[in-house]
Amino acid sequence: MGRNFWQQLPENSEIISSQYDLIGSGSKLPTKKDEVVLVVDSFNRIDKTFFEKIGMAGNHSTYKLTDMIGKSILKVIPNNDFYLEKDKNSYVTATPTNYEKLFNNTSGTSLKITGILRPKKGANGSFLPPGIAYTADLTKSVLEDSKNSKIAIAQKNSNQDVLLGTSFTDEETKNNAERLLGSDSTPIGINIYPINFEAKEKIKKYLDHYNEGKPNKEQLVYSDLAESLTSITKKLLDGVTYVLTGFAAISLFVSTIMIGIITYVSVIERTKEIGILRSVGARKKDISRVFNAETLIVGFTAGSLGVGITYLITYPVNLVIQSLAGASRVANLSPKHAVFLIIGSMVLTLIAGVIPSRMAARKDPVEALRNE
Repeated sequence: MGRNFWQQLPENSEIISSQYDLIGSGSKLPTKKDEVVLVVDSFNRIDKTFFEKIGMAGNHSTYKLTDMIGKSILKVIPNNDFYLEKDKNSYVTATPTNYEKLFNNTSGTSLKITGILRPKKGANGSFLPPGIAYTADLTKSVLEDSKNSKIAIAQKNSNQDVLLGTSFTDEETKNNAERLLGSDSTPIGINIYPINFEAKEKIKKYLDHYNEGKPNKEQLVYSDLAESLTSITKKLLDGVTYVLTGFAAISLFVSTIMIGIITYVSVIERTKEIGILRSVGARKKDISRVFNAETLIVGFTAGSLGVGITYLITYPVNLVIQSLAGASRVANLSPKHAVFLIIGSMVLTLIAGVIPSRMAARKDPVEALRNE
């Protein structure tokens, strides 16, 4: 079937009902080994490769979901029919020209589609990929049939690959060949589906506690798929954040320089004013305070204007994000951060005006009046 269209259903039906809806008239969950369910995505779609895998080529748009319910379009072929004995301890697989004959043969298990599953709106995630999902009873039946098949028994008693006719290089290669043919049905992994993130953390703590004090060979090795996806997403978001932070830093640097230049130009244009103030008794620090106060006012005004515009656009941005991604209050600026931003704006403008304000304070009042 291929890797994305064939998966076993969880034995707990509550997990399925909490994440999926049964759609279509007469749609129900499979309960027997010869019953399966068709899984579609939230838009009732299945990849066209699925139809090619099951031999339904042509105009896929003419197929209706309800046409699949009650139909038997798949069949599980037993090992003894699919693997043909060529000679002693040597087997070959059936060729595609024999598939139709195998499908029409009375042996095997015909699989009937009993229903269609679609992810619920707002579900946390879909653990079943679009395609066919079967019951645990079918898994047990297939394992039992494979274990007792001629090729599985021959492979277990042979030190060569009965399909390729080559010797095994190590024990692991032999074990993999036995698993492939069903002579070894030892589980190599378990899938766990927590109902929420809190349950996931409890499971991880339990596994970590189980591994404490045990040697590496006896420890349970697990991978957290949700955490892996979150980690990848976090790295992508961090990369975007770093780029945006870089642009913001460049903008702040350029803005600071521009404010310093504007303040310097203001000092030059107001030379006479500086000379008059100094001649009537104003001290150097008084002249410096005048220009520092002006830069602080500019910083406060700019910061307040930026924060105000941010609050104004936050509401429509959240509406757009909620309509597209279903997430609410993604864009949010807290009052605490708003105050910090305004203070930061004032500090930057003050820093930009320090040098021009000192230049203004050092001007000789006689020279300032003479230049005018």
